[in-house]
Amino acid sequence: MASLDGDDRFARLVVWSQSLGGRLHEAAEIYRDDVTQISLRVRSKNGEEKQLESGEEAIFCPLSTTLSYLNALEGGRPLGSSAAEEAGLSPGRLTFPNSFLEQAPPHVIGRFFLMQQYLMGQQSHWHAYIASLPQPEHVSSWNLPALWPRNGEDAESGPALLEGTNAGIAAAEMQANVAQEYRQARRLLKSVAYPALAEFTRLLYHWAFCIFTSRSFRPSLVLSAEAQTELGTDGEASGGRSVPRLSSGCKTDDFSILLPVLDLANHDPTARATWEATSAHLADGSASGHEAASVTGVSFRVQQRYAPGQQVFNNYGMKTNSELLLGYGFVLPPTATLHNDYVHLRKRGASAAVAGTEAGTGQPRDFLLSLRPMDDSSSVVGASRQWPRRTTVAGGLPSAFSRFEDALLWDLCSQMWTEADRQQTLGLEPGMEVSMDAIPLEQRTAVLDRVFAAASPEQLSPFSELEDRARQTLFAKVAMDYERLAEGEQYVAEEEDVDASERANWQLAQAYRQQYGAVLINALKTLDPEVELVEAP
Repeated sequence: MASLDGDDRFARLVVWSQSLGGRLHEAAEIYRDDVTQISLRVRSKNGEEKQLESGEEAIFCPLSTTLSYLNALEGGRPLGSSAAEEAGLSPGRLTFPNSFLEQAPPHVIGRFFLMQQYLMGQQSHWHAYIASLPQPEHVSSWNLPALWPRNGEDAESGPALLEGTNAGIAAAEMQANVAQEYRQARRLLKSVAYPALAEFTRLLYHWAFCIFTSRSFRPSLVLSAEAQTELGTDGEASGGRSVPRLSSGCKTDDFSILLPVLDLANHDPTARATWEATSAHLADGSASGHEAASVTGVSFRVQQRYAPGQQVFNNYGMKTNSELLLGYGFVLPPTATLHNDYVHLRKRGASAAVAGTEAGTGQPRDFLLSLRPMDDSSSVVGASRQWPRRTTVAGGLPSAFSRFEDALLWDLCSQMWTEADRQQTLGLEPGMEVSMDAIPLEQRTAVLDRVFAAASPEQLSPFSELEDRARQTLFAKVAMDYERLAEGEQYVAEEEDVDASERANWQLAQAYRQQYGAVLINALKTLDPEVELVEAP
């Protein structure tokens, strides 16, 4: 581990943020971790033993430092009623053509705005922030799986390293979307002879895509209720507008926002932290030169204590390793107390992709299959998607079904059950009809527990036939996914054949594939204890 006190990029980033009202807790520092790279921790040096207490603010990010589609609507100016004057920017100085702002998707405009600010260099209001980011020419430092080399020239093929996995299928869709969005955006700018269009290269767009995908936040989570109201209304708010009005048809979460400094805290699914849109009063007037200036922004508060030397974590939400790999470029290894290994089982008729992390990349609903039982204390993400239960089945569901999400078991039952099955399981009178979707969640779980609960050796379950049908259907589905994973191995090169520049991606993909395969193997062995499998496909 190494401190970054001498790194001008991050020192300048903090100074710039503080000049606009930003704050970094006095006990916190930016450093380079051996595993997580650029990170945030509590200081532990020179005899200092300060700590970060639960409830304390670790970072305050002023609205005027944020970067997004909204700034493009503001003519390139920072947000906030007086931020433009503070930065010395005049209206319309950096705006894109109206036709581009009206026709291009908001999340694409945000990426082009980031590209524009990068090209401006030191003239950009956000220069200190952009200089602290992984730079476009250092591709390996920011390149996400969606942009890894494809398996062949087929436009629908995904990265070879991820062939046969959830992430591989999703990455192929994301890659196709990125290519199409870039072509369409350039076509719009070319139609109005936009100056310096040649500088907005594909490489630079890929960089902007990865920066937003891996570092941005949804507006609905970080903007105040007042600001979100302003997004959809005309006219001036009390004291002036802090954000522009959205274009017609644009919704609050159709784009995402970059939050400088706040985006340095890494992810831990067990971390307790909150983001709060708030206004801070600065008695020294550091942000504007006026006494008791009020600065609007986002406060990142820890809800647990961090001792000296400990890394301070954020929580990006309940995301599986497939989602973390696609959105952030890493996976969490399993431990005795936490695992993050799940296979996304696609709902019939739905897209094959895993949910994305940036506005514009979200995907339809799917179901989770867990490495360990959903009610195991280490299955944090899986447990977050389970339905509420009035009572708990003694010992939980049998191992064969305990790794599947409740919603999947219910969806399976809805498709498989005959009218007679529904009458038996739901306790309906002959002739009564009920929609499976209309049944309350707690009643659904009671039905699932009754149908799938293990019968005693002395007594045959009245639902044994239904259970057996479900077991066979699930086994067939998981076996198909296992075969697909095994077939994908032929496209993965041996490590000695991998170029040095791609070795980190190869190692990451291998870790993901092994953990992904373990989920499928565990499920198959519990569905059919007599099945014989090769442990490493």
